[in-house]
Amino acid sequence: SPWSSYEEIHSLRLGIDFWVTYAERRAFPYEEYSIRHFPGILDEDKLQILQKIRHPNFVTVVDIFQFEEATHVVFEHMPISLHDLSKISNRIDTIRLAAILGQVVNGLVYLSDNGLEHGSLTCSNILVSRKGEVKIAGFECCHSRVSEKNENPDIRALKHIAAVLMGESVNRRETVSITDPYRWDFAAVDFVAVTTSATSVEELKKHPLLKLPWKQEQIKRLV
Repeated sequence: SPWSSYEEIHSLRLGIDFWVTYAERRAFPYEEYSIRHFPGILDEDKLQILQKIRHPNFVTVVDIFQFEEATHVVFEHMPISLHDLSKISNRIDTIRLAAILGQVVNGLVYLSDNGLEHGSLTCSNILVSRKGEVKIAGFECCHSRVSEKNENPDIRALKHIAAVLMGESVNRRETVSITDPYRWDFAAVDFVAVTTSATSVEELKKHPLLKLPWKQEQIKRLV
């Protein structure tokens, strides 16, 4: 049982559909963690993915419990998601946008290097620490890339994520209309445009927006 090692504090909604239990370890030094609960027993492939993925821009899984016909995944606590940050998009400027997207793309390049894609990336399952670290969660759904010729769903998701962080939205034709272009440097506007044609996350990593001198600490004042 997870509750022999962790004390439940309260439920926490990190996004539209991303709920966790905020908990503390019962032993010193009483670190804080988040616990996700999955009905039933996760299949072996998903368990292996959770245990295998280790990268600075993915949340670190600490423990996995299978208890009372459910799977409980314990990972480092991240207090908010990009969904939360989107509510204060007026405080996100070009360099902060670069700091957020740069970290997400670094994580996606790691997946690509390992022949994987996330496939279910949203603002709700990308989390942010008090240090300004941006980390991808919900990666139990990662799967192997079928073909490099197929559209990469993670690039399409990045377009939606960038648009939302900029206070914009993607229309039915999958295009973004920037309502206030004077607020953003050309690099930010062009990044969104490039997500429509980019064929790999490696291509996005080379974009001028992500070449700006961003640092993760530039985000922590938003948390």
